[in-house]
Amino acid sequence: MELEGTTTPAAAVVDLDSIVEVDTAEYELLHPATGQPLGQVVTIMGPEHPKRKAMEQGRARELRLEFRKQGKMPVSDPVEDEAEAYETLITCTIALADRKGERPVIVGGKPVTFTEQTRGTVLRDFYTAPKRTWLAKQVLRALQEQDRFIESSVKG
Repeated sequence: MELEGTTTPAAAVVDLDSIVEVDTAEYELLHPATGQPLGQVVTIMGPEHPKRKAMEQGRARELRLEFRKQGKMPVSDPVEDEAEAYETLITCTIALADRKGERPVIVGGKPVTFTEQTRGTVLRDFYTAPKRTWLAKQVLRALQEQDRFIESSVKG
């Protein structure tokens, strides 16, 4: 039996409550030229993670306030847009480790580790180094991939 208007057999219907959105996901960094996995993983916050959601709602409130004041949407500055993207990366990065979660990510022959007190400084350097713009772009893309934060489709 098929569902009306589809070619999906009725037996394939899935209980929507069995699909769960998760707060975090792991993203394995890829070589920017070859696309090969690098064995180094960034744990990131999903759209429903309380810290990320609060950050994004705060930005939306600021835009709406500016719109009310000026009567038009403010035009953003590219430098401010870039700074905001880096702040998103810093806020939404939970951990950096190897694929097994046993060793930290290595940059310049040294492990990259951070505490809650040093996260801003360490992650700002990690993401903004001129040689690693590819890294920031990859993780920003991963943050936008909704299916990455769905339990049945979390990717490595």
